[in-house]
Amino acid sequence: MSKRDYLLLKTAMTYLDTDKQTYADLSITETANNEQFLFSLFSKTETKEGKAKIRQYIERQVEYYAKIMGVTYGRISMRNQKTRWGSCSSNGNLNFNNRLLFVPKELVDYVVVHELAHRKEMNHSNAFWNVVEKYMPDYKERRKKLREYHIE
Repeated sequence: MSKRDYLLLKTAMTYLDTDKQTYADLSITETANNEQFLFSLFSKTETKEGKAKIRQYIERQVEYYAKIMGVTYGRISMRNQKTRWGSCSSNGNLNFNNRLLFVPKELVDYVVVHELAHRKEMNHSNAFWNVVEKYMPDYKERRKKLREYHIE
């Protein structure tokens, strides 16, 4: 098991609040670091619980940061996006990737702030990054860490 796979599993187990299964004896191939593989380690109930927990966490964080940032938003959707951690429509609807279940919460918070910043600046201009930095001064470090996790 690679260190990356181990960390993803450990993070997932933290979110699921369970220690029912032991993964130490699993032999995992290098190609096994994708969502389908990770979800296959959990029962359907645990997967459903994990997705529900990440959704609840994101909804709380969106509400919290939206108040601080003085922005509004539409609906929040959870999706299995192939290339994005999140997105924000011009109508203010927020989409987040179910795979956020497998990244640390401080990186989920970065994605939330990033998407809410689009409510002020619908682009990635300097003004946009200034908004992100205002509410998350260490966003550069978080952004860099997030790149270590692959979506596919």
